[in-house]
Amino acid sequence: FSLINSEWIKMKRSLFFKILLLFLIIGIVGYYIYIFSNTMGAVEVSEILESTLASEKEQLAHLELLEQEEGDSFDQSSRHALKQYREWVPAHQAQIYGIASSDWTKWANGNIITRNFSETNLPEYWEHKYQSRFTLETHKSMLEWMRDRNIQPLWPNNFWLTQYDVYFDEGIEPIVRNDFEKRHSSSGSYFNYHLFEKLFTLIGIFFFIFLFSDIVTQEGEGKNGPINLLRTLPLHRLAVLTSKFGAVLLMTIGTLTGIFLFATLLGTVFDRFGDWDYPILIYGEDYTYEWVLLSLFLIKSVWLFLLVLIFSYSLLFFFSLLTNRAIIALGITLTLLVLGVNWAEQSVLTANTHLLPFHYLNVFPIISNEFAVLHDNFAFSYQNGVISLAISSIVLLFFTYVLSVYRYRTRG
Repeated sequence: FSLINSEWIKMKRSLFFKILLLFLIIGIVGYYIYIFSNTMGAVEVSEILESTLASEKEQLAHLELLEQEEGDSFDQSSRHALKQYREWVPAHQAQIYGIASSDWTKWANGNIITRNFSETNLPEYWEHKYQSRFTLETHKSMLEWMRDRNIQPLWPNNFWLTQYDVYFDEGIEPIVRNDFEKRHSSSGSYFNYHLFEKLFTLIGIFFFIFLFSDIVTQEGEGKNGPINLLRTLPLHRLAVLTSKFGAVLLMTIGTLTGIFLFATLLGTVFDRFGDWDYPILIYGEDYTYEWVLLSLFLIKSVWLFLLVLIFSYSLLFFFSLLTNRAIIALGITLTLLVLGVNWAEQSVLTANTHLLPFHYLNVFPIISNEFAVLHDNFAFSYQNGVISLAISSIVLLFFTYVLSVYRYRTRG
């Protein structure tokens, strides 16, 4: 622990480390401002619903008058429209009341009615045209989940999309996607989802590698290689490597925890704490699915991203020891990560490709199984990602230790 503490003291004195942390804080605040300014509020949604309700009441009054005038000659299509408006008017009234009173159960019930979910004449699962059968089923299921748990929705919620919506009627795709992608929430819980979705990619990997690169590469042979300074102390080589890796790991966990708490604080102060049981869709094989709590999804994403970082740090440790040049090791590591992602994308159809750790660097699509659906291969799973990244990291750290012993003996 004294070695780990010495690494922490060194990082606290690093100006580069402090500058990167400052940029991180500024980036989080800036991103929150963007999310906050693009979050549709309850007042705006109520105004839209009230306008819709007023129009529906006019149509309902017109059709009822027409029914009285025409009697038995009132045509079938008009009867169907009249029936719908008689359902929609009280449903939209319930939604407006639900928003005003924060009764999200009433809001969800009203929304389910206006969606006209039908149990008959559903498309086949293999018909990947918007709205696909999978999309219809998951949309209704999501609303029922939110109704049963009194969860505030994300707006706008005019459309619901899944990975099985591949084909669209002409002109509708940009409308649907634009509306769906505007679903934002500045609450503490869901802002973490927005933030981690962006951070748990190559962007976050590069940031953390730069943030802690000094621990791996600062001291060394000729002031450029790794860990030479600590080797001058009466310490075992394994203890030196373990202390450095342990310091990086602990500070990474501390940084991720700080990011989570800061994002939650921003959302809570400027909006609300949020619903940590908000449903997140997880795709299954053969058009099955399940919902997981937002809180559980975030925990799994942090764990997988931590393994991604451990794998990335292992690469940096290995190349730092191999090259004895900090900049070269950093460059090789970053280049290999980018090339590895491209290589993995080109090899998705080969046998056992799910064993490649580079498939799992973008965390969210792995946990939700969107990546598995996209490539029609559910071997790209969260569990296999954990196994692949863990084994790859262990192998790299083993060779790093072997190389360290070899270098020590050849120098001796």
